[in-house]
Amino acid sequence: MLGNLLLALLGVGLIAGAYLVGRDVVMLRVLIAYTAFGVLITVALAVSIALTRRLPGLRRDRLDGEPALVVRSWPGDWWHTISLDTGLVLLAGTVVGWAGTRGTELLLLTLPVIAAGTWLLGRVILTAAGRRHREAVWLSATEIVHDAAWGRERVSREAVTRVRASTAPGADTLVIEVDGPIDRQLVPAPWRSRRAGSPDGRMLVGCALMGHAASDLAPWLADELGIGPTVGRGRHTGRR
Repeated sequence: MLGNLLLALLGVGLIAGAYLVGRDVVMLRVLIAYTAFGVLITVALAVSIALTRRLPGLRRDRLDGEPALVVRSWPGDWWHTISLDTGLVLLAGTVVGWAGTRGTELLLLTLPVIAAGTWLLGRVILTAAGRRHREAVWLSATEIVHDAAWGRERVSREAVTRVRASTAPGADTLVIEVDGPIDRQLVPAPWRSRRAGSPDGRMLVGCALMGHAASDLAPWLADELGIGPTVGRGRHTGRR
């Protein structure tokens, strides 16, 4: 929360400085407007963090029309990122549109802005289309489904051999080990992170912003699947 408040204070300082230096310049007013927007939503995020007493826990919902249990990550940080992305897309579009009215040479100088704006627009579109997801893990009658910003992966319940919490230092990650193929629906490569699915038969669910730690989810999920939390179906896999 302190980091968000410091960013907000920095934004207020930038707004004040820009306003005093050249508030009559059109593009400067646009930058001031975006900075003010960023400050407002960052303050809103900091306030929501301060007021949040409990992160999202296990609840019943529907997945593809079927009843399921789900644990999702806290939505505040997700919506903060989406809002910043959308604001930057509008800012980039305004800058490029303004440059276009000033001649070809100035428009050429905005090529990096066009590239960045296009990438951010892709993120916004993928989010609106339901291709990017807030971190979540679903358990239905037939499947386990993992949602992430890079897409969605799913596997049948019968394919899971082991469920455990990651042993990586500082990681609150649920590791679901699978014997068989994992069906992954990934976002296009330019918007895909390095963590876009584990290549070695595992599903890695980040639990840092969930109401249940990975160490709590692992035994619960293992029990639901009828396997042991450390050894499943007589198969033991070394910890990483």
